[in-house]
Amino acid sequence: MNHSNWLKTSRLLLVMAVLLLILLAISLVQHTVASRVNMSPPLPMGSMQMAKAANPPADAAAAGAPSGTQWHQIRELFPRFDGYIPPGRYWLRLPLELSYRSGQAETSLYIYHVRSIRLFADGEELAPSAIPTHSAPINPYYIWYLVPLSGSMKTSELVLYLDTEGMNLPLPVIRTTGAEALYPWLFQQEFSNYMLSALFVFCGTAALFFWYRRRERAYLYFALFAFAIGYAAFVRNQTFMLISTNTWFTYLHDLVLPLAVFAFVGFLAHLYPGLYPKAHRRLKAVLLVFCLACTTAALTSAYVYDLLLLRFFPPLCLVTLAFVARTIFRAFRSYGDKEQIGMTAGFAVVALQALLHLCSVAFIPLYWQLQQWLPLLRYWNNTLVFWSIFLLLICFIRVMYARYDKLNEDLAAFNHNLEAIVQERTGQLEAASQQLEVTMRDSAEAMVSALVLEERQRMAYTIHDTLGHTLTATIVQMEAAKRLLEKDAELARLKFNAAQQLVRKGLEEIRGSLQLLQEDPSYYDLLQSMEKLMSETSAAYGVSIEHRFDPLPEQLTILQKRVLYHALQEGLANGIRHGRCDRFDLVLTRSEDSVTFSLVNNGLPYTAAQLGPGLKVMEDRVLQLGGTLRIASAEQGCVLSLVLPIRHGA
Repeated sequence: MNHSNWLKTSRLLLVMAVLLLILLAISLVQHTVASRVNMSPPLPMGSMQMAKAANPPADAAAAGAPSGTQWHQIRELFPRFDGYIPPGRYWLRLPLELSYRSGQAETSLYIYHVRSIRLFADGEELAPSAIPTHSAPINPYYIWYLVPLSGSMKTSELVLYLDTEGMNLPLPVIRTTGAEALYPWLFQQEFSNYMLSALFVFCGTAALFFWYRRRERAYLYFALFAFAIGYAAFVRNQTFMLISTNTWFTYLHDLVLPLAVFAFVGFLAHLYPGLYPKAHRRLKAVLLVFCLACTTAALTSAYVYDLLLLRFFPPLCLVTLAFVARTIFRAFRSYGDKEQIGMTAGFAVVALQALLHLCSVAFIPLYWQLQQWLPLLRYWNNTLVFWSIFLLLICFIRVMYARYDKLNEDLAAFNHNLEAIVQERTGQLEAASQQLEVTMRDSAEAMVSALVLEERQRMAYTIHDTLGHTLTATIVQMEAAKRLLEKDAELARLKFNAAQQLVRKGLEEIRGSLQLLQEDPSYYDLLQSMEKLMSETSAAYGVSIEHRFDPLPEQLTILQKRVLYHALQEGLANGIRHGRCDRFDLVLTRSEDSVTFSLVNNGLPYTAAQLGPGLKVMEDRVLQLGGTLRIASAEQGCVLSLVLPIRHGA
């Protein structure tokens, strides 16, 4: 064992010793307080005789055991007596003079550990003054009878009829006392149980609050465990019969034992999710089934209910304790912090108290033997079980508080780191935004340069076409005039005039083309720019242009407007120059997700040929914008149409 493990183990043993000393101190205080009350000891059962009863006594004129009853000592009747009487009906007889030592004016018999009992003395039946309400089977450990004894009684013998009602019961405990001594004695013994019950309920309520806030099942299991133990600490008292004589409360209180064990295992499963998760689920399932079986038996068969709790639950509880011990000690070895040391020590003390309780209930001879070996066990009582559970609950709370505090620290650290990350990301986004702005500016400049270059190229091709056609015709006329100059001066002059007209016409065509192709400074207002272009073209060439415009969408970009404007330029120029038309019809419509441009003329029909430079550039632009361009023949003339998509949210 290395130094760190030895240090953890020594701390664990020290905390266990402190907890045991606390329980011992509580036990000694309880014993001291109870001894101050003048309470007679129980009647010695060694002087009691027993006999089996064939039938219950008659209700009327019952005088006790029938004549001829064969009386025996307990060991004679039950050679293997283990502290419990087998199920059946019995007569019990014990000397009554042993009970007259209190010297009180009014003496009563205080009897408990019985279910159904009738008492006889002087040939008469004695009526108890405190009778429980038999609305449910009786739990003999927490139901008692107080039977007044008359001072004029002359008999020295008390006869009891006992019916176990199908249960294995311990021998009755009988004391001679008075109510003025009994009630303070009981209250002093059980006051701590009521106090602990209130504390358990408070802890369970707090756990429910945390579960409502955090939605973690560990808090829900903790609340179930605290409420179950709180109910047991409240009901598991003989003074509870002074609060309510309804036997349902004490009869069903044993159900909380398997329920509390189930809640404890569920709490551990969520407290240590990485330790034996499959085994935790299986054990919880077994305990839940056992709880349901006990509940069903409690409502249907008291015998099966007692059998499950007294015969089957002790071994199941031992197996559960062994498994829980493995989990907790594994966590102790893995973590070993102060809270874990306290929890391990608290569980060890509770396990010890639970084993003592099981021995006192299910293994009575073994418990008697332990009392002979360990005299301090004579001071042990059932209230120490609740005290040990309360100490364990404090350890639970320390562990949960430590985890809650650590979670808050982690959240604070996470928030701090998150703020730093947000600041870092904000800086990165600002830098990226600046870079994007520079990139967009560069891209815009590059696009403008590309558009200018395209425009120059298109203009050059147009002028080249016009000049080539005009100059070619002019050269032909001038060559003809040169040959005719000596032969026919008049005809040569006509040829020179024709060449002059061709040059003038070519110059006018170049000016018209430049007018059609020039950049309109108001092209941002597309419809107004188109109307101006159509008006100037109609005046220059004498053509008729009809148009119909739909309202344009706001999402239409500048580049899309430019493409539509240039489409009109190209369509008019090509229709006039090559199509020899004198009429145009322009329609500009919009739909939900696109804009459609359609220009129809009455010139020559379209022939499939390679597109000219201007149309080729325009087609490339349309494709870049995700649209389509189509040139086709119409009924009379040619149609130029294009479709541009609308980007919503742009």
